[in-house]
Amino acid sequence: MEPVGPDGEPIGRWVKGLNRSRKCFLYMHTHSREIRGVRPRGYEESDKEKAVAAKKEAQIDLHAAMLSCPLSAARRVALHLLQQGKRTPLIVAGSPEAHAELLDQFDSEFIVNTRPFALGPIRTKIKMPDAVENARKTLIAAAKAGQPCVIDVVDEAPMFMEKICGEQKYKRWFPKELFDGASVEWAKSIFKEADKTDGEAVVAEGFCVIVTTSLSAATYEKNLQGSFTSLWSKLQPLRIKESTHVEAIAAADLEVAIQRAVKEFKKVPLVLDSTPNEVANTYLKFQHTTTIESASLGEDMEAARRKLVIAMMAGHTLLIKLDASQPDLLGSLCTDSVFPVAVFQGGAIQLPEWTDRIVKPEDLQTGGSNGPADYQVGQSGVFFVRQEFRVVVTSSCSDADYWDKLGDRLPLWNLHVIKVDPDFV
Repeated sequence: MEPVGPDGEPIGRWVKGLNRSRKCFLYMHTHSREIRGVRPRGYEESDKEKAVAAKKEAQIDLHAAMLSCPLSAARRVALHLLQQGKRTPLIVAGSPEAHAELLDQFDSEFIVNTRPFALGPIRTKIKMPDAVENARKTLIAAAKAGQPCVIDVVDEAPMFMEKICGEQKYKRWFPKELFDGASVEWAKSIFKEADKTDGEAVVAEGFCVIVTTSLSAATYEKNLQGSFTSLWSKLQPLRIKESTHVEAIAAADLEVAIQRAVKEFKKVPLVLDSTPNEVANTYLKFQHTTTIESASLGEDMEAARRKLVIAMMAGHTLLIKLDASQPDLLGSLCTDSVFPVAVFQGGAIQLPEWTDRIVKPEDLQTGGSNGPADYQVGQSGVFFVRQEFRVVVTSSCSDADYWDKLGDRLPLWNLHVIKVDPDFV
């Protein structure tokens, strides 16, 4: 209802709407017809605007840059991370309850209790030599069984380098190398003669080390980094977040959200867009974009490789358009020499470690049939990645079911998920 003054005459109110080009908001007074580009003091938000503001505030994630996954997928994701990044996963459970459920995913026989290391013999009634021997036996059992061994620090880690890994008496049986995910060869050195099989230290395939904590994303680094000291860089934090974060945005904010994911969070954006007009795909179509259609994934990965290389050299957005499909990009579709999983790991695909594998001589022949003849790629035979290159994945899955549908198909823990929300104007 239009507000009125003491004399009963209407005094008007401020209303908000998009300008003609739909790029910014304007405020117009219903009585004076004055138009402003800055929010006036007398402007009162509508109920819908208040609801949208509350929705935006609720979905703010202060730790969006961390790798995250649901609790149910923690073990599987940790093993993927170990295989891809060669760093020991540090699973940040976030609460004692989630921590207890997390440990249930692992065999209790292969969990190292670090409380005797952290709290000492007076409080735990376990002497340090006995605690180290118990840990060694647990590591041996996991190595023989080919199972992950969990180093559980709960909420307080011991000073590993000072008390154990760097201590002359214990470092052979609990070496610092166990936190190095690149290899498990160190495990053979902790075998005693009685542990060997036919005189040989057998480390079965599948053995690895995973670190767990009950601390939250806000506190784990402050509480644990000092205990791990030089070993901290060997760890890859993985946050448990049951309600996997989705950043809801207005269609007009799509470019800003993509840039934030790429530049600030160092992640590949996954845009969930089930709007009738496919806002995200339509917007990206009119940018400098090289598109890989869902239908071609699996049929011709060599064509996908060529498009990847072209996008890198041309400084294009590589759009991987999934629509409703669920291609197995964690399985057989991605190979190191054609289309690596590193495509979905932030800017990892731009590193020489990967470009040396996927770029072929014919890709650099500017006049060749397979080369980017219509792009300015510099001197023939020289490969480089333009600064503007980025990878964006789009899907028509909803925010309620995307993890169930794509969790086994894409490395979702590496992606920053964005949803085009029609409620956001």
